[in-house]
Amino acid sequence: MAAGLYDLLSFLPPLPAVGDPPPITLEEVARLVRDLPGCEIRTLFEVIELESTLHALIRRRLGLGTPGTAPASGPEPVGEGVLPPALVALFAEEQTSQPEDAWLTHLWDAFYREIARLGAATGCDLLTTWAHWERSLRWQMVATRRKALAEAGPPPTDGTKAVPCLGPAEVPADLDLEGSFDHAELIHEACLAQDPLASERILDEGRVRFLEEQAGRYSFRIEELIAYILKLRLLLRHARLNRTEGIHILEEVTSI
Repeated sequence: MAAGLYDLLSFLPPLPAVGDPPPITLEEVARLVRDLPGCEIRTLFEVIELESTLHALIRRRLGLGTPGTAPASGPEPVGEGVLPPALVALFAEEQTSQPEDAWLTHLWDAFYREIARLGAATGCDLLTTWAHWERSLRWQMVATRRKALAEAGPPPTDGTKAVPCLGPAEVPADLDLEGSFDHAELIHEACLAQDPLASERILDEGRVRFLEEQAGRYSFRIEELIAYILKLRLLLRHARLNRTEGIHILEEVTSI
């Protein structure tokens, strides 16, 4: 496997910075890695497919539809085989009746729990570590927003928009916000950004740095290939993002 990885990682084009167009697609990478032994890469692509499915279901639940189409109407059937049971449960009526930001926080927390489970089951340590890093980032963002809201005082009564609030979302008992990952500096930088999309870009640049630190450059290990694919996923997301729609989504329903 080492020789195959050396050839593959030498052949794959270098990835640019976040915001620049990627030189390759996930489909092209999938074709190149399909014959590699082991289950780590297959599991990673299953995670990416699960994430895409989850995004589509979220958009439907929020009445946003698919980009470039009219918003969907009516409930989306979500069942076993579409999502893991832990995620299916969060689409139940009593869950989706929560405020959007609190519901999304718990939904993505469950998603990263599932990634950690898959990483542990397949022996893919980078997937597990990445899931823990993302979970801690999201919950530290929750804590930061709560603090900002408390310091801002009561919501305005003159019709202006209040600071978004995550409401009743509670930090999971198994998550140590003061433990392995301290995102305070990254979150502070993101909060100083001029608009939500700039904030998202700063967070994604932090994600890329984390992946590169975990994988190491020119190590020619499986972790380096996994980090490459995860970084490519971020670049492709930025390439597809529509600015007007993106600002609406980021302001209304994310933890930024």
